Amino acid sequence: PGVGVDTTRYSYQGDSIRMQVRSELGIGYDDIAVICVGELNDNKNQIQLLRTAAMIKDRLPDIRLLLVGEGSSRNQLQLYARNHGLEHNVLFLGHRDDVPRILTASDIASLVSRREGLPRFVMEAAAAGLPLVCTNIRGNRDIVADGLSGYLVPIGDYRATAESIIALAKDEQLRRDMGKASIDAV
Repeated sequence: PGVGVDTTRYSYQGDSIRMQVRSELGIGYDDIAVICVGELNDNKNQIQLLRTAAMIKDRLPDIRLLLVGEGSSRNQLQLYARNHGLEHNVLFLGHRDDVPRILTASDIASLVSRREGLPRFVMEAAAAGLPLVCTNIRGNRDIVADGLSGYLVPIGDYRATAESIIALAKDEQLRRDMGKASIDAV
């Protein structure tokens, strides 16, 4: 009851589930999957992730952005992805009832909202042992320890978001260490 998550529901489900889900979604073994779960709208600010993906796709062609959710910004976000050659890099997954499975298949979690209370998705991603890249706002700051369990970036700072994702994408041990810190924090 109340705000919180059943951490056992979101804990890592194993390598076989990870590979099964990645195969279902068309994500390669070496691809870096960045997941964002939330309503597709201006407040959740997924455009910051799309602009970041456009900035880094040449340096990290194996980056895959998983957008889980529906909302009023979906068409605008899909148009941006098409216009910036991100069809291979961005998956619009719509509403999903299997978020714990998709978290198991992911490498990094990100929520770049403009405002939040206590974001359930960030707690779920932390329970799944993922490093976090989130905007430096109330709610996210309550869960993400900057530099320990992930990175806090300013709203609209695509460069800082890109640098954070690149650092995590290029360093598997850093992802593991921050993921462990995420579990400890949640």
